[in-house]
Amino acid sequence: MGQDRYYNSIISLRAIFFILLLSSSVKFSFCPKPPRMVRHYGYDKAPKTALIEIRAVLESEEYKIIEFAPEDGFMVTDYKINYWGKNQFQFAIIVHVKDKITFTGMGKLDLPVAGLGNPDSIMETQTMDRLPYRLQREVFSQLDEKLKKLGYYNINHWP
Repeated sequence: MGQDRYYNSIISLRAIFFILLLSSSVKFSFCPKPPRMVRHYGYDKAPKTALIEIRAVLESEEYKIIEFAPEDGFMVTDYKINYWGKNQFQFAIIVHVKDKITFTGMGKLDLPVAGLGNPDSIMETQTMDRLPYRLQREVFSQLDEKLKKLGYYNINHWP
């Protein structure tokens, strides 16, 4: 009898130890942040040629170029309105061409404002450096396809 109780307590201690070990090795996150809005590409061309081709791609996607500096390998687009269901978000892109091409996104998202107040100002536009991943994917997947056709290749680079 005493030996069975000792055996059962060891089994229950093993189960508790296993649960503690499992929970300490797995990070639970109930509110994860979306990834940064950055893409990196490799290329095998002259940097100025690459920047001119990227400008053509962005203009074909209806982005308005507001700053273009080929001597510095730099370009900035204005915010383009994209629709997401009934809502809209705005997305602008900064391009740096050096040893690799870096696309950095800037986003604005219309979010409902909580509380009572002026019914005309229910939505508030917030500038974010991290839009939800599916919105980022929607924007960058269109660019990925066109850039791949021109010979640019995606680099998995963190951060």
